[in-house]
Amino acid sequence: EIYNIMNANHKLLENIESVGPVMKTKDLIKDHRDKIRYVINASHTMRLSGEYDSEIERIRKEDRDRFEATQRHTRMKMDASQRLKSSGGSVSLPSLTTTSRSEQGLAGGSR
Repeated sequence: EIYNIMNANHKLLENIESVGPVMKTKDLIKDHRDKIRYVINASHTMRLSGEYDSEIERIRKEDRDRFEATQRHTRMKMDASQRLKSSGGSVSLPSLTTTSRSEQGLAGGSR
């Protein structure tokens, strides 16, 4: 009887030890940082007294960085589109340059 109880306890202990974390600390911190925006926005008195100045600055910096990254991405896409239009090709059928035509001619002629 004692042997069966010890065996069951060992199995239970192995199951407990093999369980991974349900939540990650990084995710909880990120979630908290996202939710604190709403708390700061709702707390008029604390904002006016300057209690959230460092958090407000952090939030503004994050928003500014996100906006600038979006602008860079959009600008890169627009520049690529302009280059494609100026080269005479399209997205589905790009124009062949003289270099690639001559390479194709060399490859086709060596058969």
